[in-house]
Amino acid sequence: MRRVVVTAMEMLTPLGEGASNVLDAMLAGRSGIGTISEWEGIEGLRTRVGGRVPVDDFKDIPRSLRRSMSRISLLAVRTTRKMIEQAGVTDEVLRSSKTGVSFGSTMGGVEELTRFFDGYFHNRGVTGLTSNTFLKFMSHTCAANVALAVGCGGRIVASCSACASGSQSIGFGYEAIKMGRARAMICGGAEELHFLTAGVFDRLMAASTRFNDVPERTPRPFDRDRDGVVCSEGAGVMLIEDLDAALARGATPIVEVVGYGTTTDGTHMTNPSSAGMSRASIEALADAGLEASRVDYVNAHATGTPVGDVSESAMIREVYGEKVPVSSPKGHLGHSLGACGAVEAILAIEMMNRSVIAPTLNLENIDEACQGILHVTEPLEKRMDVVVSHSFAFGGINSVLVFKRYDG
Repeated sequence: MRRVVVTAMEMLTPLGEGASNVLDAMLAGRSGIGTISEWEGIEGLRTRVGGRVPVDDFKDIPRSLRRSMSRISLLAVRTTRKMIEQAGVTDEVLRSSKTGVSFGSTMGGVEELTRFFDGYFHNRGVTGLTSNTFLKFMSHTCAANVALAVGCGGRIVASCSACASGSQSIGFGYEAIKMGRARAMICGGAEELHFLTAGVFDRLMAASTRFNDVPERTPRPFDRDRDGVVCSEGAGVMLIEDLDAALARGATPIVEVVGYGTTTDGTHMTNPSSAGMSRASIEALADAGLEASRVDYVNAHATGTPVGDVSESAMIREVYGEKVPVSSPKGHLGHSLGACGAVEAILAIEMMNRSVIAPTLNLENIDEACQGILHVTEPLEKRMDVVVSHSFAFGGINSVLVFKRYDG
């Protein structure tokens, strides 16, 4: 089996671009959550908070490429192009059949989809359907547009597993390289903010609604006053490579990917299962050849829902014990669904390399049912050699990644 390393990474979030900048904002206690005024007139939608990426100009992407992109693809491609520039990857490497794309999202361009059906229901026809409409809302629009934008010539995988999409995309890429099927993979996830996504959680009574007037105070992972998910948007992407190939082209490894585990609960479509989460973590640690005691930090999925946070807390107690530091970036960034697995994995890597853990924002009073684990409520300086990143999705899909400090 081949060793797999991360050689470049980039992100776009409600707190800005770049892992270093985003982590700085988190350590400063900033929130990327605001009031979404245009949701005011939507009947039945009670939540008014969300996390929006402060970028609307994508003219740095050639118009010939933008034609087939909705906002979700624009976020994915902008982030990927910046990462590729930083990585110094040649066109020869990108066009190789051994360089591929593994990119996820909850679904395709939701805004484009609703725009089409709005026209259809008004006109009872498809006159508004253009040659690019389907390309913007097809489920694999991010993966396909990323591959086209950078000229990849290898395999392509499109993960559409909601909140586990970004994490599974990294896991799939890692396995392809580890098994010698690829030398390099562009892996990540993206999501665009849309009322339809927030509305799903709202109808499930799982969206935050009590903090519409003070959006920076929600979500509240693990807190006794948490009241649900705050949807957001963004993109995260990393270049992972076969270690020997990376060194041969002069790349500097950032971190080593050493473990991946994914399981399905098989019990309920929306209620999480601690047992399923535990199996994914145990599988990831076994793949890494590490005991749970070696883990120095757990990046929790922790969405701020009453049930989900309790289930994950129970799993962390069972698998990792009471001494490993735990925090969730969602207090700062909200829940970017298809993007969060990639964004949060990158942030966990950044924390490890800078020897500092960002706290869980808005965690002021730990819920009694979430006690028994080491919650980080203030910035914590700590050397970390092994970190894990959790992602758990509707459908009972669990994904866990393990990263290890690169030691040559």
